[in-house]
Amino acid sequence: MGPHSPCVDIKLSHSSPISKPPVNPHRKRFLTAVYSFTNRQQHQLSPRAPLPYLQNHDNKLLLVHLAEHIEALGQLIHRKDTAMSTHPYSTWRQQGETYYVSGQLPTDPATGTYPEGIRAQTQQALSNLETAVKEFGCGRQDIIKTTVFLRDFADFAQMNEVYAEFFSEPYPARSAFAVAGLIPGADIEIEAIVASGGRS
Repeated sequence: MGPHSPCVDIKLSHSSPISKPPVNPHRKRFLTAVYSFTNRQQHQLSPRAPLPYLQNHDNKLLLVHLAEHIEALGQLIHRKDTAMSTHPYSTWRQQGETYYVSGQLPTDPATGTYPEGIRAQTQQALSNLETAVKEFGCGRQDIIKTTVFLRDFADFAQMNEVYAEFFSEPYPARSAFAVAGLIPGADIEIEAIVASGGRS
């Protein structure tokens, strides 16, 4: 490869402690874009200027790490797409600056099962809700309204104690209902409305 080739070459020498990760078309396109941007910034080149060959080892490492993050995100999107192919709903939808998050069950992502007891299930459902909210860059402080569905309203007091520890003032608006049709094994489900500006 010549010193002014616009192509990307991330081959590392045998003496390098970093092994070359598997290459796929998505990584190649991403590396090309990041390589173009970082080198033009570093050398203060115009958008149409030829790119110098990337020699700096640290820059190569940065590109490899960025590609790994992009691939992880791609796998997450693939898993979501796979899930959506069997269930006709979205985990969340956006309208302007407001996000609507579907009900989150107390499923332990590590085991695929529900923990025992309403306290543990409430904590897990809230954790799953926060994970969903983080997908679009928000956090629990941005949740402005929740709806809590309980299998048995006698569990309300214990649920409420865990809920109060999870959120801080000003608390989100909330509705709570006892329902008979929750998925077997689940004692709680929580859905939310989120505003990117947070609660005020």
